[in-house]
Amino acid sequence: NLIALVGGGENPYAPSHRVLIWDDHVHKAIGELSFRQVVLSMQLRRDAIAVALRDRVYIYHLSDLSLRDKIYTTDNPHGLLCLSTAVQDMVLACPSVTDGHVRVELYGLRKTVLLEAHESKLRALALTEDGTHLATASVKGTVIRVFQVSTSGLIAEFRRGVERVNMTCLRWSWDHSHLACCSDKGTTHVFRVVKPDH
Repeated sequence: NLIALVGGGENPYAPSHRVLIWDDHVHKAIGELSFRQVVLSMQLRRDAIAVALRDRVYIYHLSDLSLRDKIYTTDNPHGLLCLSTAVQDMVLACPSVTDGHVRVELYGLRKTVLLEAHESKLRALALTEDGTHLATASVKGTVIRVFQVSTSGLIAEFRRGVERVNMTCLRWSWDHSHLACCSDKGTTHVFRVVKPDH
């Protein structure tokens, strides 16, 4: 069982610019990644680890921690990053170099998809575990959009409200039929996602 850890808090075990790969079976760190910037978020899957910094995303092979890809992004203060986990061929979503746009890498197809999701900066991304659908929200927090990754098509749009909020969480249900979001207003909204083929 591998766990990726990054330092933080009042008395950190490691600095906030290092990622430790911890093997829970042997109870010790088996690898380390070090950066010149603070690590804002990371995603782990069976064969890869992706790390989001303020202006780029690094993807490494988990077997030997060799660099697989580097993607430049627009300013990404929230470390927005998503990885598919249930399919062999990895799908990754992160901000593009343009505010409000999303870059989706379909590694199995060697294809890059660019989505013009919002006019303002992104605040939340949520990719289904199979990498087929992506939900997005901007810093306004009023609208959530759902895209079919393979076609770049917008398949649903949900209005969370009219007041500007800070979206704190955006997540899919296990069967991809519902999408939930939470905000700093203390509310949770759950939307039913009806896909075009159903």
